[in-house]
Amino acid sequence: MKIPLGIIEDDIVLRESIESFFSAYSQIEIVFSLSSIENFLYNEKRIKKAPNIVLIDIALSGLSGIEGISIIRSFYPKTNIIIISGVCNETSVWKAVMAGANGYLKKPFSLKTIIDKIELLTNSGTLISQEVGEVLYSFLSNKKKDKQIAIFGLLTKREIEVVNLLLLGFSYKKIADSLNVSYYTVNAHIKNIYGKLKINSKDELIILFYQ
Repeated sequence: MKIPLGIIEDDIVLRESIESFFSAYSQIEIVFSLSSIENFLYNEKRIKKAPNIVLIDIALSGLSGIEGISIIRSFYPKTNIIIISGVCNETSVWKAVMAGANGYLKKPFSLKTIIDKIELLTNSGTLISQEVGEVLYSFLSNKKKDKQIAIFGLLTKREIEVVNLLLLGFSYKKIADSLNVSYYTVNAHIKNIYGKLKINSKDELIILFYQ
């Protein structure tokens, strides 16, 4: 079965190169190739098959590629959306990830990479180039540090130790053994932590640190 692919790229030379490349692969079917999100909206009813993967340039004329993510998902909720861009900075990468992109490739990139990762993408995986991955890792590391400074300022030294062990996946019992205190003491610390941070669960604690 052919995998339907959509392209939204305003650089006509690049768009035609992408079309030509994927046309050579029997497992890929290009279902649309357009220059803007506005053109996509105008032509959407003419598109006969939902794309499994859409490549979108980030810096389109008119609506941006990031704005286009939610628009495309409103028509095709299960589509894998890959941002392609000559820009690779923390703001652009993070905005794309938060908007729901399944991947981010910095131009120039190898189109063969996408062919090699088709199976991953069709199983809701992600496709991020090494350079983009390093930018994202750096951003998240700094974001975590900023959160830690703000959050840890509210907690006692022992509560901070408990939080760090919780984030490492330790159970209450393992935390008690690690800190050489009782299970009930750990439970009391966690209740205090959740009260100070105005949360109710470990999941909310993780979100507080990493989003």
